[in-house]
Formats: sequence, C-alpha cells, structure tokens
Amino acid sequence: MTALWMGIALLGFVTGTFAQGAPPSPVTATTRIEPHSATIGDTVTYTVAVTHAPNFKINPPSPFPHFEKFEFLDQGEKTKQLPDGNVTDEFIFQFRAMEVGYYNIPEVPVHFTAPHPDDPSRSIPGEIQAPKAVVEVRSVLFKDGDPKDIRDIKPIVGAAPPWRRYALYALAGLVGLMFLYFIGRKFFAKPPHRERKPTPVVREPHEVALEELDALAAKQLIEQERCREHHFELSEIFRRYLGALYSVPALDWTTEEIMQNLLMRKNFPEELGQRALEILHRTDWVKFANEESEASVCMENVQAIRRFVEDTVPRRDLSTSHKSPSAAM
Repeated sequence: MTALWMGIALLGFVTGTFAQGAPPSPVTATTRIEPHSATIGDTVTYTVAVTHAPNFKINPPSPFPHFEKFEFLDQGEKTKQLPDGNVTDEFIFQFRAMEVGYYNIPEVPVHFTAPHPDDPSRSIPGEIQAPKAVVEVRSVLFKDGDPKDIRDIKPIVGAAPPWRRYALYALAGLVGLMFLYFIGRKFFAKPPHRERKPTPVVREPHEVALEELDALAAKQLIEQERCREHHFELSEIFRRYLGALYSVPALDWTTEEIMQNLLMRKNFPEELGQRALEILHRTDWVKFANEESEASVCMENVQAIRRFVEDTVPRRDLSTSHKSPSAAM
C-alpha cells in the first residue's frame, strides 16, 4: 500500500498535475526575496527553500537567467532538519540591484532524484517549480517618497514699485564701497599672516587593518558565540586590506577573481597567494556554514589574518628608504 501511494505521489510531482483530494507532494518549494523594494546598489537576497523526504536528493536551482539586470554577488546553501523527519534545503543567492524597474521573477525549476517506489535501490528524476517572486528597484532620488512639496504658481498681482531702479542704485553704491575698500586695503592694511596648514596624515593599509581587527575583537562576538556575524566583518576587513594593498576591488570580487588577478602579477610570491586563498576560503566557509563554528576556529582565522597583515607590512631600509622585497607589490 505504501509503495502504491509513493508511486501516485511521484507521478504527480514529476508530471506537475495532481488529482483533487490526492495526498500532498513529498517535495514542496517556496521562494523568498528580500527586500521586496530596493534601491540602486542594494543587495537583494533570493532564496529557494525545498522541503522533502531525507532520501531525496535536490539539485541546486539556477535563477541567474531571470537576474540579468542584477550583479551576482554570492550564493550559499543551508540544510534544516524538521521535527517531522523531513529536510528543508535552502539555496541562497545574493545580487546587487543595478537598474530601476519592476521585476517579476518567474517560476524556477528545481530538479531532484527520488527512490523508485518499487525498487528503492533505483532512483527516478523529478522536477518541481519554485513559485514566482517580485522585486521593485527604485532610484535613490525617491528613497524617502515622491516629492510632495511642489506648489502651484501664485496668482497675478498688481504692478510693483520700481525695484529695478532701486537695485541699480544699490549696485552702484556697492561697487563704490568695494572700490574704496580695496584702495584702503592696498595702501593701509598690513598683509595678513598666513598660517601654514598641517599636512594631512596618510595612513598605511596595514595600520587601518590592524586597528579594525582590534575594534572587532573589542565587540567580543566570539565570546557571545556569534562566530558567523564575527566572520562577516572579519572577511570584509581582510578583503578591504587586499584591495588597498594590491589595488583590486576585493569587496566586489569573488575569491577566485581576486586570486586570479594576484597570481597573474609578476614577482607575486606563490606562498603569499596560497595563504591569502586559504584565508578567503576559510572565512567564506564559516560565513555560509549551517551551524556556528567553534571559538577556536574563529580565533585561528583572526590570527591568520593578523599574521598576513604583519608579514606584508612595507619594510623600509633606513639607508636607502626603499621597500623591501617582502612588501606589497
């Protein structure tokens, strides 16, 4: 009887049609898009959540064709175990809003494989459609609402006094006063003492990075078991440091794009590139992990970044004032 029920259910969600009153599908999909109303430059998160039996295998969906007007930033996955024994897989995609418009995101197919009702050792393919979603991208000029303070033209009034003549008299008097002022300043006034403006202090990238690491440690996020939140800030500190040190948009690029750019440079140390790649992967793993990481892992990543910054500090020779080979290129 169980095999017959599963056969009917599998046939229903593979073909996309269910008879009225049939048992619910063993695979369901929902979509979520946040925020629903964004402005140019905002990050839009599109999530597809698929709930299924634990012996089903879900393939990640591909919503990219429907986000052509957006810039792809990142993606990740999360798995949740439900009290009824089912499993929910969440596929998270992050995009940056680039063009104003009202976007209807159509249904996105989600492919999966399920055990055969008659022979569990075999599997059969299936497909389910993730529901539609809507997002509106507005201009930053109207972020606080459309302007409502435009007033109509005032009614016509009677003839005014000859203000133009008065304005000419006032302008002539002002010109005469200015002429007298400049004559008196030229012959009688002492030249003002010019104060020397202080030269602005330019801070080195390593100074900024080490200060940001100290500020992050002062928040005590690791002690509060908020390792994922800690690693989002830690990753941005490290990416800002790489961007300032090597002149690359590290905050906007993926890990692979950053390393491809650095490794293509002449005389870039391979050992330094491997360390940077390992740090980027480790911080990304903690950011998108399903569970909070241990405090020891968080501390190791902090120390790894601090050592990387200290090892890439420009070394200056006191006699020649040139950077050493270990400095950033």
